Amino acid sequence: MRFTKRTARLRWWARFDQMSNIRGFAQVPNDQHFYICGDYNVNNEVSDFTIAVYTGAIVRMINDGTVKWYMTVAGTNPAITSTSTGIVNQDRCFGLTIDPKTEIVTALLQVKMGEVRTYYPGDFYDTLLLQFDGSGTIERSVTISNAELAYDMYSAQQGIFNLNGEVFFSGWSYGFKTRLQEYKLDSDSLNYDFYVYRYQWEHESSYNCIYEYVVPQSTMRDQVTYYSSTSFRANNMMTFFTKSSDVRKSRYDNYFKPYSSRYSGGFTLMDSMVIPRPCAYKSANLTQVDYYRG
Repeated sequence: MRFTKRTARLRWWARFDQMSNIRGFAQVPNDQHFYICGDYNVNNEVSDFTIAVYTGAIVRMINDGTVKWYMTVAGTNPAITSTSTGIVNQDRCFGLTIDPKTEIVTALLQVKMGEVRTYYPGDFYDTLLLQFDGSGTIERSVTISNAELAYDMYSAQQGIFNLNGEVFFSGWSYGFKTRLQEYKLDSDSLNYDFYVYRYQWEHESSYNCIYEYVVPQSTMRDQVTYYSSTSFRANNMMTFFTKSSDVRKSRYDNYFKPYSSRYSGGFTLMDSMVIPRPCAYKSANLTQVDYYRG
């Protein structure tokens, strides 16, 4: 949707027929192009979203509402068998970030597709980082997993940003497993914890901490269906409105005022002591009490 800031008058509104939810956004610096991503609820299931079939969706647009290209990202849940019930394909895009120097885009996806997973794939979510250029060509991708813990890695909405070529992304899970540390909960006391990852694409070959799988470029491209601007229009994949009266809307003149807080975060100090740092390889007792620094 595009509208004038002063009067909230609609200039155009686009409804994607194969994108049920928009979850991420990235603006090309000093340019009229931008990207959006989300997911498509294939069968329009509203009774139980946990068993709905989802495919990821990414679009590049111009600020006049023109779609330059559209692509879906989807694969097959490896837990699906001829006798399985309630297990479906679920691949979803939750965020986008753009490198201002190269204009390469990184997408944050929450996936179950077995084609891009190698560490104990099953009916749970792993994290997929997908890089592509302005034409939608896949550059590289990596899947990050909790391995045999089989804990879902839920991605935070727009929980990703790029800083000096490194990618930071966030989400939540019951715990984690790396090659150096593990945080596992008893099945009767499961609760979620928030996480933040810092990922370097060009890291040392000796680095061996997280369970990561660099997906072959050809494999990743096989999971993408690409629509050019022409084929997108030919398949009638979007409904476009330009009249303000075409869309029902309400205007609210509410304002929010930020304020400073004495508290630095939403977790207790004890949490940061109990949960080990994922890539810690040694510890030292600094105070002669039960306090350890990884």
